[in-house]
Amino acid sequence: MRTRYQHDSTGWGLFLQEFSEVDHGWEWHCLYTVRLCEAHFLRSINRAVPDAEHTEYSVWGRMKALLYCKSPDEYYAHIRLLQGIKLLSIAYTTRSHDIAENESKAVADWAAHKAHFVIAGGLVKCNNYMEQRVWDSLERTSNAAEQAGMKSYRNGINKTLLEAILM
Repeated sequence: MRTRYQHDSTGWGLFLQEFSEVDHGWEWHCLYTVRLCEAHFLRSINRAVPDAEHTEYSVWGRMKALLYCKSPDEYYAHIRLLQGIKLLSIAYTTRSHDIAENESKAVADWAAHKAHFVIAGGLVKCNNYMEQRVWDSLERTSNAAEQAGMKSYRNGINKTLLEAILM
């Protein structure tokens, strides 16, 4: 017999699910507790399109733009564009820039992964259930050195990275 504090499941959401008094699935717990690392997100773009230009209207820029979506509808419309699904109207495109009807398979696969609602919730606030102040207080990166530096700036101390680490 397993006690409340023993768990044989893997993953943060499955672990939290065991402590829930209400029967919520692991996905629900992740949507309330997880913010994914933007540095890892950007690395995943570089792995999917290693030779792409790092400009706003390149495929790299269109992939990165997921981080700045303001609504779930905008996020998933952008995902569909990256997957190569032709939409009749593109409301948020302000320039007459040619958007390829069919991106590479690597981009389509990458976009399919980012379409999972738990991944989407961890990447963009509009897809997450956290309070805005909690989301904003979480670090955008899981890199410990970058976190130490950002914490010093957030507290108004404006220390160098080394000084922040030593603090």
